Amino acid sequence: MAAIYCVPLDGFPQEILRQVVPELSSIYSTPIRLLPEMQTAEKAYEPVRRQHSSTAILQLLKSMLPDGEDRILGVTTADLFIPILTFVFGEAQLNGPAAVVSGQRLQNEFYGLKANAAVYHERLLKECVHELGHTYGLRHCLSAGCVMQKSTYVENIDLKTAEFCSACGGFLQEHHRSSNMLREV
Repeated sequence: MAAIYCVPLDGFPQEILRQVVPELSSIYSTPIRLLPEMQTAEKAYEPVRRQHSSTAILQLLKSMLPDGEDRILGVTTADLFIPILTFVFGEAQLNGPAAVVSGQRLQNEFYGLKANAAVYHERLLKECVHELGHTYGLRHCLSAGCVMQKSTYVENIDLKTAEFCSACGGFLQEHHRSSNMLREV
């Protein structure tokens, strides 16, 4: 069975990922293997924006995916962007192997609020589930509470759950079913 690989990037705390990984594994019914930390800061940093290119990080992640495995998720402390947006919480390759999530703007402290580890954990989990969902072909969803709802602001993340709506969950189950049938052949 293929696994999802999860890699801390640029100093992201492994102990936080160790808390998120079992939940991700349960949600996706797939083993998740934690890889050693990787540095992307130099290769993805854009000095003019003072942010890191999430697209550049995706390319680095894709190149380090072990043979025979289908997914890799990088989690970083860096503030991410894509050229058309001021920032992103994460990015993924739709139907592709790589996704990246930033914890930077998920922290209350980023907004001048008191730290809250439980809120941070919940936001991080939701964004990891969301970006991995894109790698399986899920697009943004309009169903209230679905984890695949678009999140433009951190408040959008707080309003959704870490669960898929019935349509997105059904799509994901069908994907897993057809992938397993292909592996058996």
